[in-house]
Formats: sequence, C-alpha cells, structure tokens
Amino acid sequence: MNWTGLVLIICCLVAVFAVWKEFMRARKANLILRVVASLVAVASLACITIPLTYIRDASAIDDHDPVLLTTGFTPDSLKNYKNSKLFTADRTIAKAYPKAKLIRLDELKADSPAIAKLNVFGYGLNKDELTELGNIPVSFHSSPHPGGFTAVNWNQNLNANETLSVQGEYRNTHSGPVKLVLTGLNTQLDTITISAGAKADFELNTIPKNAGRWFYSC
Repeated sequence: MNWTGLVLIICCLVAVFAVWKEFMRARKANLILRVVASLVAVASLACITIPLTYIRDASAIDDHDPVLLTTGFTPDSLKNYKNSKLFTADRTIAKAYPKAKLIRLDELKADSPAIAKLNVFGYGLNKDELTELGNIPVSFHSSPHPGGFTAVNWNQNLNANETLSVQGEYRNTHSGPVKLVLTGLNTQLDTITISAGAKADFELNTIPKNAGRWFYSC
C-alpha cells in the first residue's frame, strides 16, 4: 500500500472516531457545527500529510517557448501558442502582425541560454539565417507551400536572332494539369504542361522577330 492510501485510511478512521465522540457527548448544543469542525480538521491534516500532485496529458500543447514568424505563416497556426512570446526578423510581418516583436536573429542567439526551444512558423529560414541562431534548438512548423510560380528568370538583353528563354519553377496545387503558355503580340509562342500536384522546372522559348522592346506574358 502506498503512502497516500495509508494516510487516507487513517484519516477516515480518525474522522469516524471524531464524529462518534461528538454524538456521544452529553451536551448536544451546536452538534452539527462541531461535527463539521472535526471533519475540516481531519481533512486539513490529510492535505498537510499527502504530497500534492497532478497528472498532465503529455500530448497536450501548452508551449511557452518563443515563436519566430517567417514569411508564409498563418495566424490560425498560433492558436496553441497564445502564451508564447512572438518574434520576427521580417519588417513586413512586424507591420502586418503587431503582436510580433521585430528583432535581429543574432539577438535570439544572445539569449540562447534562456531559450529551450524556438518554434519557427511559416516557410522557415535559409542556411545563413539558421547559422545566425547558433545552437538554439529549433522546431519547424511548416506552412503549406503556395501554388504557382516559385521561381522565374529570363535573358534580359537579346541580339538579333537570339532565343528568348524563360526558365523557372512552377508548383501545381490543382487536381488537374496546368498549361503554361508564353505569348507575345497576342500570339501563342510556346507551351508546357505541368502535371497535377507536381513541382517542376519549365523552359519556354521563342525567337523575337523584331528588334526593340516587346511585351511577353506567361
């Protein structure tokens, strides 16, 4: 039998004895009050003797570790971190979300002994930014990547008869294929199809027929 069970049994016996003694007294004045006082005294003794403990669900989130907001985070993702300090190194985020304190990443590194874990929300940090954090443990809460063009580039200056090459990366988040079309002067010049749910590199080419400035779209 553990200590708590032993104390409860003894306290119950003492409580029964105390109540019995009150009922056996010749004078019955204020009997109810005396019985209540006896039970309160026994309960107080039990509370002093039994160590106070509680059981916590380890899966429940009550995280007070600081939160770093990066591009792509959503306010709804912070619902379980209402008591956490919010930081960001992005001025745009700080302006749109005033709850987040604008800092430099190396400032967190200076406070690293006091940080058990840093929760990073959004699209995260690049390699150089992670280096600025030093040895701070990081827990990354990734946001879903956006669909559409994630990178694009083209040759800015062309000589006569040179090929205009538009290259980049496209993420198709739709349930069906997406066709990318390079157009100019209301004419379809080149196309490529991106499969459903795929992230793929693409290249669209054309040779401009005339010199000068022209507008192309994709």
